[in-house]
Amino acid sequence: MTATVREGELCMPILLSKGKYRSTYSHRMRHDDSMAKALRYTIGGLARAAAMRVSTLRFYERKGLLSPVGRSLSNYRWYDQQSLETADFIKIAYASGFSLADIAELLAPHGAPSQQCERVGHIIEARLNRVRLQIDELRCLEAILKADLKACQMGAPGCAVLTQLHSAARAPGRQPAKVSVSAVKRPK
Repeated sequence: MTATVREGELCMPILLSKGKYRSTYSHRMRHDDSMAKALRYTIGGLARAAAMRVSTLRFYERKGLLSPVGRSLSNYRWYDQQSLETADFIKIAYASGFSLADIAELLAPHGAPSQQCERVGHIIEARLNRVRLQIDELRCLEAILKADLKACQMGAPGCAVLTQLHSAARAPGRQPAKVSVSAVKRPK
């Protein structure tokens, strides 16, 4: 069954039970408006469209990264297509390793395009430095784990790695955040 769209109205499908849809004409459009301007999402609809949880969107609201466009007469938050694009931007930027503070800075409008590029360049440079530091730390961890694996494969009667971990745990004045398996002397 197809619905007839009357001039000046946008047909919005509404999901009924068991996958059935019906059409409503609740969102009126002027002749020159685009369909994107007429789309309105509740927070649940935005969550589905952005493939996120409602709690995640509310968290982003509390952090100031996302805000509703308005409220309905029933006091429900509503969002538009720009909100969906912002939610997608946040998701992609976060998956790229940017912190929420970085994302807030990326979303904030600042000056001319040349100034924006410079600002974004500084954010990316800082993120790149953090990634390089993490890579160095992971390489150190890899060396420690390789040495520990070699010690385990030597076939000694007791596990040298477990002995070292227990010794480090019993050491007086130990600092858990600074103790590493490689720092403990290995029995020969």
